Amino acid sequence: MEERSFTFHISPYDVKKLLPQLSVALEKRSALLSRERYPQVWSVTDKLNAQNEARNYKPMLSRGKSILFLILGIILVVPGLVNPQQMLVPLLFGIIGIVVGVRGLTSTGNAMMNRMKKRFDASAKQLLAEKDRLTEKDCVTITFTEEGIRYPIDEGEYECIAYDVFESVVEAADLYLIVFDTSVTVLQKADLVGGDFTAFHTFLSEKITHFVTEED
Repeated sequence: MEERSFTFHISPYDVKKLLPQLSVALEKRSALLSRERYPQVWSVTDKLNAQNEARNYKPMLSRGKSILFLILGIILVVPGLVNPQQMLVPLLFGIIGIVVGVRGLTSTGNAMMNRMKKRFDASAKQLLAEKDRLTEKDCVTITFTEEGIRYPIDEGEYECIAYDVFESVVEAADLYLIVFDTSVTVLQKADLVGGDFTAFHTFLSEKITHFVTEED
């Protein structure tokens, strides 16, 4: 089998261009993990959302029903949180009720979405802040090999991180959001100096279990 490798020479970040993309990537990663941890909740929520879109309900017509879902959801969630092991089913249906209720209340749902967006924006800004101050002498080279990510830890010494410790990778138009172990790394596509994007996309999809794009 051909030994594949892809090298990134890390350079200062283009914060203005990357910030909105990284914010969306962080949101995508959060949704990915939520769906994995609570598949039953998302399964029901997706079905309800699909039904609402098909019926084309107007927000005001479903406001009363949304409030009812929200109240019932809160009633079910409270005992479920107190004893989640024995009250798992009420807890799940309580979460579903709250999600459906909040989404049905258009203004409330938009306000919550705006708050979440601000949180993702703040996290994205923090991740990009340090790399924005990189100079040429600070820049390092990271290489994706068949075994894992190889990066320098000292002069002439390298460390390799295996792909089985990767939590997720989200690809955006100009960046890759990489989460592994307890670390978060953002790579600019412009920094790829060895290999091409199509081949690297295929490589990541083979190596990383949770590899998604913003369009997925």
